[in-house]
Amino acid sequence: MKKIKYAATVILSRGPDHDPEVYLARRAPEIRFFGDYWVFPGGNLDKVDYADDDGDLDSAFRRCAVREASEEINITIQPRDLVPVFRITTPPFAPVLFDTLFMHARASDNETPQIDNHELVEGQFVRPSEVLDAWRQGEIKIAPPVLYLLEMLAVSGLAGFFDLAREANDRLEQGHLHPVYFSPGIFMAPLSTHTIPPATTTNTMIVGTEKLYIVDPATADESEQQRLCNKLDALVAEGKRLQGILLTHHHFDHVGAVNVVSQRYGIPVHAHELCYPLIPDGYLKGKSLVDGDILDLGTAPDGSDNWHLQVMHTPGHAVDHLCFLESRYQAAIVGDMLSTVSTILINPPEGHMRTYLDSLERLLNTPMRTLYPAHGPAHRDGAELIRYFIKHRHDREVAIIESLHQTPQSTNDILPKIYDDVPESVYPIAVRSLLASLIKLEEDGVCEQSDAGWRLCQPG
Repeated sequence: MKKIKYAATVILSRGPDHDPEVYLARRAPEIRFFGDYWVFPGGNLDKVDYADDDGDLDSAFRRCAVREASEEINITIQPRDLVPVFRITTPPFAPVLFDTLFMHARASDNETPQIDNHELVEGQFVRPSEVLDAWRQGEIKIAPPVLYLLEMLAVSGLAGFFDLAREANDRLEQGHLHPVYFSPGIFMAPLSTHTIPPATTTNTMIVGTEKLYIVDPATADESEQQRLCNKLDALVAEGKRLQGILLTHHHFDHVGAVNVVSQRYGIPVHAHELCYPLIPDGYLKGKSLVDGDILDLGTAPDGSDNWHLQVMHTPGHAVDHLCFLESRYQAAIVGDMLSTVSTILINPPEGHMRTYLDSLERLLNTPMRTLYPAHGPAHRDGAELIRYFIKHRHDREVAIIESLHQTPQSTNDILPKIYDDVPESVYPIAVRSLLASLIKLEEDGVCEQSDAGWRLCQPG
């Protein structure tokens, strides 16, 4: 059961209803949750927000919004002046879910917001259309739910905003996909799959604005497939063109809806040539992809030309693994090369640690900003995450070598020493990655396996 935290956010506006400005603040880059993203002021409900005499959640939301506005931007808002607008729960791609209520308030004429909190580093009143233009130019990052609300404000001003937000809430309650964009032109749909814990979802990406590619239609769940198809139907109704399906690799939690989507829309599947024999029949086979292939996306969200995806072959987790590098905003769709909820399983004999690390190094030397994994939310700094994963594997190797200074040991002897940070329920998975690391160390001439178990190689 995933933990849910409650949060309250204030949409503070000024100016006429037909052309309002709203107050946005940029979160400090070092903050883990939406660091360096522009957001509306707000924060998590605290114990102080729950009054002893009522326990009413709506009142707690209001108290939280009032408190956060005071603490973060140094303004006073009365609870009665807050109008609930939009409530959304984080899509289930992260271990902790945030149930957030967005409330509107008008800025007082005699108060000017001032950043007064270590979590925020700057703030300003902006016109929604202007800040959206900056986002499409790749100049700023905007948290996905804030982006969604800004788009409504840009279309309708305050006059129609509340109706649009209510209709959007109704669609979410009916099961429509969350509006998740971490960068322009890439829609992220985390859909339930039978995958390796702690992940419970696999991200399907829809890339493009006019020409669309669907990356990893992953879910085998029929109700989740219908949610995806509802989104694709809506895009087709808007005049978008589905170009094809792209697969990062053949693993079952990445291909569950391939046949359904391929047949329903009559679109081909493009993958590494080694992928096709490993997935169930029933799809329209497209062109095999090789390292360096370019897939045209047409016009980018900012209107620029020559927008495309570049294919990169990144074996190690799987022999057929591909990544897709987006040209305008330097986003990277990396499948199972990295995750933002756990480490990646390298499972011999298909998984090969040295090859995997070589692929990570190659990714590290590729210019990128936002990184889209198959499991978990996007990461704003792809290179930072890759460096973390490389260091993590190195630290594991150091720990393995240290453990082998003792007498020869089996993998089961070594396992609890190296993976003392995971529950025993994860051991059947962890032992496979441990084996992959031992094989790499053996290939490097550091250790060897005998009848007695694994041991360090003797000098000379």
